[in-house]
Amino acid sequence: MMKNLKHKAFTLAEVLITLGIIGVIAALTTPALVQNAAKAKIGPELAKVYNTLSEATHLFLNDNNAEYLSVAMKKNDIQNTTLNNLFVYCLTKGSSVEGNKRYIHLFDWEAGLPSGSLLWDGSEGGYHGTGEGYYFGNGPKFIIEDPDCTLSAVDSKCGIIVYTSNSRARKIAENRLVTGLDVFKMYIANNGEVYLDGQVPGEIWWGSSGCTEAGMAAGTDPGKGCAGRIAARGWRVDY
Repeated sequence: MMKNLKHKAFTLAEVLITLGIIGVIAALTTPALVQNAAKAKIGPELAKVYNTLSEATHLFLNDNNAEYLSVAMKKNDIQNTTLNNLFVYCLTKGSSVEGNKRYIHLFDWEAGLPSGSLLWDGSEGGYHGTGEGYYFGNGPKFIIEDPDCTLSAVDSKCGIIVYTSNSRARKIAENRLVTGLDVFKMYIANNGEVYLDGQVPGEIWWGSSGCTEAGMAAGTDPGKGCAGRIAARGWRVDY
């Protein structure tokens, strides 16, 4: 005698409702996951720029037995000791200068990096860059803030603007970059040291007093001091 076997299953309505709930949850969580993933890249990329710059400047000083970059540059017959000339003639791959000079060759030159005012949510502010562009393969890029900034004085420092890989997703061509997330500032000092924005004594953002999420969102804090804050927290974005 055959028994009637009843199989339990979900109805079509139940399946659709479940899929709808999953879709809503995914829509709510995906932006946060994407943002967190982008933030996770920023610290290591800034650390790479910082470490590579430090290696390059100190190697150049050691190679020339000099205490200051300006002295080392003049030993290489570079009289105009601008930051731009330091990279063009001493630290960059494919230098056009020939001869018996020794170069570090840690960077590649790239044209077409953006310049001008960088924005936070449409409000004016942030950094300005007008110099040559340099990059680390497919990694972060940077541009010299002022190509004519000289390293002649003992305590002089010149700034560079660092573009993380996150900035490409924010449409560089439209100049819609967010300081503190897409772009950061560093300084190269005449003694070869590299300083992060927020780490230079006497500056307004000394001690990373800036770099607050609320301040940046309000347009009152243009993301300055964030590089120093990230480094102080183990190269981690915590805002």
